[in-house]
Amino acid sequence: MQRRHEALNLPIEALRAFVTILETGSFTKAAAALGLTQSAISAQVKRLESILGDNLFVKGVAHITLTERGQTVSEQARRLIAINDQILATDGRGPRLGLSSMYGSSLLRELVSCCRDEGLSDVQFCFDRSENIEKRYDAGHLDVIVQLATHPVPDAVKSWTEPMEWVSAPDLAIPAGAKVPWLSCPGSVGDEVARTAFDRANIGYAVKVVASDLNSVMEAIHAKLGYFALVARDVPPDLKVCRDTFLPKLSPIHVCVRASREFDGEIIAKLVSCIERSARGGSAKPARPPSAPNPTLADSLGILVRTAVEHLGGDTRAAFYNADDAGLHHIIGMPEAYAIQVDNFPIGPTSLACGLAAAMRHPVLTPDVLEEPGWKPWLGLAREFDYRACWSFPITATDGRVLGAFSLYFKNPRKATPHDVDIASTIASTAAIMMLRPLSDDSVPLSDTGT
Repeated sequence: MQRRHEALNLPIEALRAFVTILETGSFTKAAAALGLTQSAISAQVKRLESILGDNLFVKGVAHITLTERGQTVSEQARRLIAINDQILATDGRGPRLGLSSMYGSSLLRELVSCCRDEGLSDVQFCFDRSENIEKRYDAGHLDVIVQLATHPVPDAVKSWTEPMEWVSAPDLAIPAGAKVPWLSCPGSVGDEVARTAFDRANIGYAVKVVASDLNSVMEAIHAKLGYFALVARDVPPDLKVCRDTFLPKLSPIHVCVRASREFDGEIIAKLVSCIERSARGGSAKPARPPSAPNPTLADSLGILVRTAVEHLGGDTRAAFYNADDAGLHHIIGMPEAYAIQVDNFPIGPTSLACGLAAAMRHPVLTPDVLEEPGWKPWLGLAREFDYRACWSFPITATDGRVLGAFSLYFKNPRKATPHDVDIASTIASTAAIMMLRPLSDDSVPLSDTGT
């Protein structure tokens, strides 16, 4: 009877073997992960191919490569395994949380404390490299993950940026003119950020250590073997933060929280909230707070925000950002949750909105973000904060220095008229005067009368 109906049913063990091969990258590693022999894994794949009547893997290539049919099956197989595991979880297991070992350790104490306060005592914590965490989540083996990335992740339910720092042993010294000794952790997001920084700045480097885990990297740092790119909040107190001119400027990383819809929604919402609160309010060194350089400037710019709304319509929202080497930082106008997610917003010719406006020193007018391909990674943010149009204007000093940016957000698609541009440009010019004026905490803010 089993053979008669086999063509109508896909054995879950064969699907799991197939997906595990994709996750681990080899039949041998998949066998080890599942506690099977390599021949048993091969047999499961042949059984699956026999039922489907097609090859899943390309034959005669060095690396695991899926056929077109294999790619289709892999997407559905992951979902089936996830559903299977959820059905079997009759013991009321808690949510499975994946944390990057390059970031999660600094959150753990605050996060565990927050989870206990929220009644989430049965959370299962999994620490691994960010790329492995992502694969396990996509395979349905994790319910929530905190993923590190160099760019925003479109399906993230929460995201923010964290600054990166070069670190070394306190007394590390290198000869003048020598290549920068670099400690590499291949495949990690930090590695990608560091290598990009070297290439962009055209700075020579020499790989002194190749490590697969953070503990090995830390030992290499203490042995004075070189420099390592680390998330600022994770820098231990016994290491030196290095800002020497021979080291390239590191771009911030994006911390993205992704959550499955297959688990209890209320529990997931509590867990995601705990993650965000721990990242923002933990005892570890936080990222640059998304607040104004001084409170009086925020008050003054707040008047300009109200002016923009009055002149451009009730569905208008306006925000000001100040600029530094790390990017743009929100001063006033948008909610705090928005400010956190866009902190350190990159300034450059490949950026968008206020980052592009600041780089090019001219307005960037997007009448509908859904129609602009460059906005794709940020559409989740636009939906979360309910805007369709975004106009951005640079704030510059008379000598050409970029001081920041002024952005306008509209609930519905909207094209800017010449009159709209004149109003916004005037507001941006006024903001530049405010930013350049020496202000102190006890100085008198501008009045709402405009006099």
